[in-house]
Amino acid sequence: MLHVKKILFLYFLFSLNNIWAQTSECNLTFKGKILDEHDRSPLDFASIQLKETGQGTICNENGEFNILEICPGSYTLIIAHLDCDTLTLSLTINKNIEKIIFLEHHTELLSEIQVKAQKDLEQPSQSSVKINKIQLEKLEGKNLGDILSKMNGISTLKTGGSISKPIINGLHSQRILIYQNGVRFFGQDWGVDHAPEIDPDVAKEIIVIKGAGTVKYGGDAMAGIILVIPAPLPISQEFSGKINSGFSTNGLGYRLSSTFQGGFKKIDGLGWRLSGGTKQSGDFHSPTYNLSNTGFKEYNSTGAIGYKKFKFGAELDYSFFQRENGILRASHIGNVTDLLLAVDAEKPLIVEDFTYKTNSPSQQSNHHILKTSAYYRFKDDLKLNIQYAFQNNKRKEFDIRRGDRSSIPSLNLSYNTQNIEANIEHKINDEISGTAGTSFIYQNNSNIAGTGIRPLIPNFDATTFALFLFEKFLKPKYELEAGIRYENNHFEVAKYNTQKQLIKSKFTFNNFSGTIGGQTLIKKSYPIKNKYWTFHTKSKCCRTF
Repeated sequence: MLHVKKILFLYFLFSLNNIWAQTSECNLTFKGKILDEHDRSPLDFASIQLKETGQGTICNENGEFNILEICPGSYTLIIAHLDCDTLTLSLTINKNIEKIIFLEHHTELLSEIQVKAQKDLEQPSQSSVKINKIQLEKLEGKNLGDILSKMNGISTLKTGGSISKPIINGLHSQRILIYQNGVRFFGQDWGVDHAPEIDPDVAKEIIVIKGAGTVKYGGDAMAGIILVIPAPLPISQEFSGKINSGFSTNGLGYRLSSTFQGGFKKIDGLGWRLSGGTKQSGDFHSPTYNLSNTGFKEYNSTGAIGYKKFKFGAELDYSFFQRENGILRASHIGNVTDLLLAVDAEKPLIVEDFTYKTNSPSQQSNHHILKTSAYYRFKDDLKLNIQYAFQNNKRKEFDIRRGDRSSIPSLNLSYNTQNIEANIEHKINDEISGTAGTSFIYQNNSNIAGTGIRPLIPNFDATTFALFLFEKFLKPKYELEAGIRYENNHFEVAKYNTQKQLIKSKFTFNNFSGTIGGQTLIKKSYPIKNKYWTFHTKSKCCRTF
């Protein structure tokens, strides 16, 4: 009997020891990185989960992950990422391990085929092109118009060394809509020398969309849509930052910018970012003479804080941009005689010494954007997005005026815009997806008194109410997409006529716009034969209709 009790006692101690060992050993770490199988680029915000325990996390913007407090044992690892097939792996963990995992990322695999390149609902695939982060880094310091001119089918309208705007299908200005960080950009765009007040250095990628997808953004986007998309806010606790600088010989220009970002240790999914920069250049010059009064100054800053989870997320953003640029002094023409003399001259009629200072004629503009947005995911294939944005754009233009009035702006405008919109992204099945939504815009344009000149643009209040629906039908060999949009526009305009009488007018317009398009994939194989070997070449192209 005593012998049996000893055996039971030893078994009890052995069991306690196993329980204690398992408890004490549940401190293992599994960390690693998720990469694209094709180009080895990091896949940000992929989810990793241990099926048996439910432990998991989400990768940061560099594709890195870290799972803590794991017990030794065998696990089923589940990795998921947008535009990737979910990957399931068997994994044995008996010590701290680090592993690189590769995913089949379809968007990158088919990036050369327009119909497949943009499977995300935010990036309609028909007739869309983009400049990615790597390309943008090579173009740092250039303005938005010059960067977009590097894309096929886009040219630039330039009226000075620092003033340029994009041209798509021969159209520019108000025929092209620009979205910065999801907000439709509204600025003074009444002349060819009114360039958008946007700093492209804050963008992770820039996308140009033409086709059915444009109805989501606006019925007046006859040429296309330009999306300036910043990098998503970090969700990891790690602090990071970068400082960039540059110098150009023409104009002796310099630039300096910095970005800092990070997360919060106690709140998983909460991230922040601060960035700012400045650019300045003096007079540009040709090989033989100085281009007087063509220098510019730019200042910009952004700040954002946001919370992001799969089910719910919210974000608050603020950005500021200020520019002051001179206009070539010799281009100021007072009459036809001056114009003829300027055309016949071998060099500008006014050539002065190099300077960083800008004098009349010149422009001063600044732009503020405040945005708050949120999303809620009812289920995997149904997501609600809500956004409110406020913009203030001010522009002053100075001309050569008689007496001491050159310091008084000849044009002084203030432009306020409020915009609220909501949309639902839905996915019926693997072949049909789309977006339905509504938006409301209120705008007020005012001329600041004191210019002494009759305003170029009258004071006005404008409201726009819109409904839209965009659907996409996707097949392996072809794709169809269609969109429809309704807009109600109401304007109240106040101006003075030549007799200095105040005239108030009201206008209402109802507009319907719609488009349908598609693409099909054509594959051809051409055999190439030789006395010693034979192989086949394949070509792929897309046909749009």
